[in-house]
This record gives sequence, structure tokens and C-alpha cells, in this order.
Amino acid sequence: MYWQGSPPAPAPTNGWAITGLVCGVSGLVLLVMVAPFTFGFSMIATGPLSLIGAVCGGLGLRERHGAEPPQKGLAIAGLVVGAVGTLLHVLAVIAGLALFVLLLEMLGDLEVPEPDAPPQPRQPPVTAGGMIGAWNSTR
Repeated sequence: MYWQGSPPAPAPTNGWAITGLVCGVSGLVLLVMVAPFTFGFSMIATGPLSLIGAVCGGLGLRERHGAEPPQKGLAIAGLVVGAVGTLLHVLAVIAGLALFVLLLEMLGDLEVPEPDAPPQPRQPPVTAGGMIGAWNSTR
């Protein structure tokens, strides 16, 4: 048996690329799967997560360990998924605000009686004979 030397060094990892992909996918999943059921409360997390994913994916593309950045595919995927999540988040916020304004406009058209207005006097019911109701009220 011959000695073949040391094993090859492991390929360098790209932490920015991995972080970008994880944050981008997390933001997109929260936006699409969870936000409709939490009435938008999870929207607080989806925008920043997607934005962080896009930024970290871009930083992962800039990181160099030799001629080409390691895990370039992960960095591109994090950048794209983060950018799509950020765009969808912005569109969802705009749509939510538009629906809120529309709801306020619809509620503004309703006529609400004044609480201080005196109550209207009740009219006695009119019966088929007309005078029957009057005859009963005089007794």
C-alpha cells in the first residue's frame, strides 16, 4: 500500500450566499403561506427577511476565494428569491393600504344617525279598515 498524500482540502463555503438563500426563502414562505392567515401581522418580518436575503445574496456574489466566488449558484438564488420576496412584500403593502382606503371610503358613505338626535314619534299602525285602529284607540 502506497501513501497517496493528504486528502484534498474542502471547498470554501460562502456564508453570505447561504444566509441570503435562507433569509430570502424564509421571507417568501412567510409572505405567501403565513401572512394571509395572520391578517398581515407577519408582514412585519417578511419585508426585512426578504431584503436581508437580497443583500446577503449580493454580498455572496462579491466574495472571492480565487477566480470565482464559491457557491455562486446559492448567491444568485438568494439574490433572486430575496428580490422577488421584497417586490411581493411592497406590492402586498400597497394592496393592503388600497383596500384599507377603499374600506374607509365605503364606511364614510354610510349615514349614521346622530346620537343626540331626539327619537322620532311612532305612528300608530294603520289597519285594513282605516277606522278600526282609531276606534280601538278611543276606548
